[in-house]
Amino acid sequence: MRLSGRAKIVGPVTALTLVACSPPAPPRPTPPGPDRLTLSASGLPGAPVGRTSVHAMQEDVLPGLDLFSAGQTEDCSIHVDRQARFAVVTTDDGMVLAYVTAEPDLGTAEGIAVGASTVDDLVATYGADSLADLDTVSKQGGPMVLHSPDRGAPRDGDTVMVFETRADRSLTEIRAGLWPWAAMADYCQDRNPRAANIGWPLE
Repeated sequence: MRLSGRAKIVGPVTALTLVACSPPAPPRPTPPGPDRLTLSASGLPGAPVGRTSVHAMQEDVLPGLDLFSAGQTEDCSIHVDRQARFAVVTTDDGMVLAYVTAEPDLGTAEGIAVGASTVDDLVATYGADSLADLDTVSKQGGPMVLHSPDRGAPRDGDTVMVFETRADRSLTEIRAGLWPWAAMADYCQDRNPRAANIGWPLE
């Protein structure tokens, strides 16, 4: 499969640049209970990226999803449940490359969640040395922050998390999956024409 876009890292996110001139950080997020589904860099429990088809994920992990599917490039597709605010990025034959969520009830095992967490929480939870700003401004006007679990610049195919934020640095989306697809502004390719009528997250 050809790589059809490229996400860029501008520089590291440091504790100084993130927390200077800001109010005291709120208490760290509380990890979810054992029954709550969580995202990690490798994907969903039982449905890791790179090893799961979108059909198996939908049947075995999130059977209630009603996915609207649309190709974006000749080798990448996006599948969206607008009401659930959940999306799956796949190869043209349905292999999962990344997950995207704006649903507050689906967060990370460490308690990071949309609407409840900020960039300051990312620093407190993951450490500044594992975070970097991407060379992309989110749709809401804030930075897109990369979390690389290996604490280095990711290579193609590494698993990462990307957090999209508002200008006030609160989280609006969580993405998990393979680099660079988890970091693409338009999910299959930066600045790729968006599929018509698919709604969130391409609205």
